[in-house]
Amino acid sequence: MGRHFATLWESFDSPKRASAIRKPLPLSFPSTEASSTATDPVKGPPASAAPGGNPTHEPEKRLAGAQNKLRAALDGLDAALALHAERALETADESAEFSAMQEDRSRLAQELDAATARLRAFEQANGEALARVERASEAVRALLTADKSADCGAAFSGEN
Repeated sequence: MGRHFATLWESFDSPKRASAIRKPLPLSFPSTEASSTATDPVKGPPASAAPGGNPTHEPEKRLAGAQNKLRAALDGLDAALALHAERALETADESAEFSAMQEDRSRLAQELDAATARLRAFEQANGEALARVERASEAVRALLTADKSADCGAAFSGEN
């Protein structure tokens, strides 16, 4: 039996309670000769009419049947509650996992934004460095051209 209803069942199944319930009911029903031998179409023949039937044991049988039904119902309820608790834990686990995934997504988006900003800064610095190299290259070419023309001019003046 499940842990949820063990205490409840013990209160129904305690010996003190069972002895109080199992006391035979007084059989002081109004009786007539016609009703004691007649068969009720709903209930069937009287318990004393059955061979070997003892009407004093019928309440105990009914009580035992009711206890079995109650035990089965409590077991079913316990199983349903256990399943519900398990599903609640699964739902909580799924919610926690979803929250963790959302946090990861947010963190990754921030990292991507930072990496994109660094890439743009590197591209801008690369463009500026390329422009400086081109200007320096032009200046070196201009100096070489000027130096070459000066060397050529000196060569003409030294030959005369």
